[in-house]
Amino acid sequence: MKRFLHISAFLCFVLANNAWARGEFRWESAAEMNQARAGHAAVAFGGKIYVFGGRERAGMQNQFILSTAEVFNPDSNRWDPIAPLPRPLKNMGIAATDSLIYLFGGISGRMMPVDITIIYNPASNTYIQGPRIPTPVFGQAAWTLERSIILIGGATSMQEYMTQSLVFDISRNRWSDPVPGLINPRFHFGLALSRTLWVIGGYARGGPVVGVEGWFEDQWQVRNRMPEPRGELGVAVLGDTVIIAGGITARDSLSRRVDGFRPEAEDHWIRGLPPMLLERSDFPLIRLGNALFALGGLTIMRREEHCVTASVEFYAWHEKGDAPEEEPAPYSSALSYAWPNPGNGWITFYLPRNSQRIIIFNPLGEKVASSFTNPRVSFWSWFAGDQPAGTYFYQIQTPQGIPSGGSVVILK
Repeated sequence: MKRFLHISAFLCFVLANNAWARGEFRWESAAEMNQARAGHAAVAFGGKIYVFGGRERAGMQNQFILSTAEVFNPDSNRWDPIAPLPRPLKNMGIAATDSLIYLFGGISGRMMPVDITIIYNPASNTYIQGPRIPTPVFGQAAWTLERSIILIGGATSMQEYMTQSLVFDISRNRWSDPVPGLINPRFHFGLALSRTLWVIGGYARGGPVVGVEGWFEDQWQVRNRMPEPRGELGVAVLGDTVIIAGGITARDSLSRRVDGFRPEAEDHWIRGLPPMLLERSDFPLIRLGNALFALGGLTIMRREEHCVTASVEFYAWHEKGDAPEEEPAPYSSALSYAWPNPGNGWITFYLPRNSQRIIIFNPLGEKVASSFTNPRVSFWSWFAGDQPAGTYFYQIQTPQGIPSGGSVVILK
């Protein structure tokens, strides 16, 4: 989701590399969750996606709030139940560390925000309660930065919004002094990391908003506007592009629209990327490997009625079924290539069929990165911004034992 300067420029690039005939970016269905849910929390952890709570029906009644949780394994393309939350919750903040998953606040019981912290251990499939949040909050986002988790935005009621960003000290297991809050407070927004943190869209007084704020020099700054107002949207990053999907518009209608935001491009917005299969709002968009997964949410069914769905779809590069079945040639750049090349940030490697692993070597022949690849996804992104300038070499391993690969130039 971050591979484009502009759609036309991207198409020109792909055609120039004789790759557009091999495939395209599109949404496809994946295995459904075991439980229909919206307003749920989700996070990628250990190569899987963990999902917690939410609501099972459209409406505000507290009996619709869920405590169930489940995990998605991409290798088997299936969802399995895990231990339920200690209490029903929806609209929580969520973040992961190396070994634990943290859930903050949310709405429970009498449809009021809560101040609880729940810590889930995937290894033992158990929960413990953490220190209480300084104030009850819902609709916020959470992000792990070094040894802290920052809670950004959110609301304490439908009329009162958080004006500070709360900081949880992981090593000390306690709340620290808050840091500056958003310039324009909001909730149910999208949060993404692309060089810095970006807050996109969401709800404020009056409905969905278009504002975009970035974290620069220890404070939030207004930097851009979305093409249209959207709240309860899905946001995730791939390469150097932030993908914005679905949500509720100012006309109070559900959307399947997908746009791209490139913070460092002259033209920040890429309008009209392939739309999702379903209109969705109040859903998480999670990056797992080199694909984005849209999980459940509120959608539109027959007679224009809103309902909660268990459906899942993913956005990735797909090779066309009528592409020729060519045997890989040693280091054939026709079957694998990197873009942008030259580059100085995120670089995406497009992989041949049945690729198993990619390895990157620096100009001295030393391995600087490697990853096993997902056979369902035919590209892989690598951040080269922290590497010295020079010509790097990559090798892509396949079951046939004949690698493809090539070189990529990193500029400074």
